[in-house]
Amino acid sequence: MATANNRIAERLERAESEQMDTRVVSDDPLVFEVTNEASDRVHTVVPESVHCSCEDHTYRGAVCKHMLALLLGDHADPMADALDQEAAEATERLIELNSEAESLQHQIASIDSALALTDSEQSVPEDWEPAVPDNSEQVEIQSATADTSMDEFDSMVAKLTED
Repeated sequence: MATANNRIAERLERAESEQMDTRVVSDDPLVFEVTNEASDRVHTVVPESVHCSCEDHTYRGAVCKHMLALLLGDHADPMADALDQEAAEATERLIELNSEAESLQHQIASIDSALALTDSEQSVPEDWEPAVPDNSEQVEIQSATADTSMDEFDSMVAKLTED
């Protein structure tokens, strides 16, 4: 399976080797038509939204040879700026998703601790394992906290049932 860098390198090679003409068709927003001389196909590229009408971009979401042709030609700045912005937004989203994944791992560990402490009629199968990395240090802290809470709860129940 080709890596993302290999796929980009292949598209870059095609953008460099195939004759493609670019022309501005709109200034607001900036829109280009990229004509591939070998196939006479014309594709519309909108740098601001990092979009091309070609199948490669439409169906794969890929940075296509038409976008790369803009980067290699006289219209490099708008395409480069748009790609830089998209990369920054993707990086920011990745950071958010990693934080969310970490929070979910903590929730799973907390649920696992609660399940382990409960004495219910429905027991958890012995071969069941949490779907998170071993956070034994965190689980120990949560377990100790849960033990204290259970002791307090048992104490309250005993006082209430003394009568």
